[in-house]
Amino acid sequence: MKLEFFIAKRILVGGDQKNGFTKPVINIAVWGIALGVLIMVMAVAITKGFQKEIKSKIVGFASDIQISDIGISESYESNPIPLDTGLYNQMLADQNIKHVQQYASKAGIIKTEEDMLGVILKGITNDFNWDFFQQHLVEGEILQFEEDQIGKETMISSKIARTLGLKLGDQFRVFFITQETKNGKEEYRQKKYAFTIKGIYETGLSEEFDSKFIFVDLKRIQKLNHWDNATIGGYEVFLEIISWLDYIDMHIAIILVIILIVAIVNMSSSLLILILEKTNMIGILKSLGASNWSIRKIFLLKAAFLIGKGVLYGNLLAFVVCGIQWYFQPIKLDPAVYYIDAVPVYLNLINLLII
Repeated sequence: MKLEFFIAKRILVGGDQKNGFTKPVINIAVWGIALGVLIMVMAVAITKGFQKEIKSKIVGFASDIQISDIGISESYESNPIPLDTGLYNQMLADQNIKHVQQYASKAGIIKTEEDMLGVILKGITNDFNWDFFQQHLVEGEILQFEEDQIGKETMISSKIARTLGLKLGDQFRVFFITQETKNGKEEYRQKKYAFTIKGIYETGLSEEFDSKFIFVDLKRIQKLNHWDNATIGGYEVFLEIISWLDYIDMHIAIILVIILIVAIVNMSSSLLILILEKTNMIGILKSLGASNWSIRKIFLLKAAFLIGKGVLYGNLLAFVVCGIQWYFQPIKLDPAVYYIDAVPVYLNLINLLII
């Protein structure tokens, strides 16, 4: 055993650790580092959790990019654009694009025997990416359509189902206002169609999506709007590249740097106190011929031990806190504000190694 390691061990775990002055300094240093590690791990875990949950929900429902003819209307009605197969295939071939799907939307009113509710019908085709909704499907199945006929099945949210008292397999009517041109004059007519509930979903995005959208066959929207099969409302594009939520990583970096500076100052001041407290020992070692580097190594070993102990305690505390939140979710959130009902946590090995 080298001399420096032996002396450092004696200082830390030997009799002089019981010294009334040294022991509190060591405890403060260790628990200061443990607290810093705990805060860093929790900051990363919660931020990454929010990124993962919000990105999967918002992007999963609304896609990264929507290509459409916005026009000057502020309604939820889609303006027609031609189905450009060349553009469609070009986007599918792009390595930065994960998926492309067609859509069209139209406003309507669901009317039951006891209530009514304004909704947005989102017309989709068989190219729709169901990965997100498979994870949030409460009852029933996803929609599939025949190419040669207009589908009568729909998928609604659990919020709409509760509001209107509907359940899986029920039929309901949706009323629309359509615009037609006859003899050079614009005329508005009321139309209604019956739909059967094939699936019920719940994303947690109650105000933005769950309270408004139901999914139907795109061909139904085309027929209501008097469009041909080569006319759609737009394209939804899912990207492989970075999104705006990834810029939150900058905030994580700032938090980590601040906490790291605090931990360094805490460790440095504690080590300085230990050095000053061991002035007599340093003098004795110098008189015995010890070099400056040998004496430095004693206190560097002490610092390494304290840091390692603090990091270990901090990680254990972080795992316990994250585990409690992951399994029991004691810290709740308002889904109307945060889109999720509890604080999310997400840990991976890379982030822990960086910390």
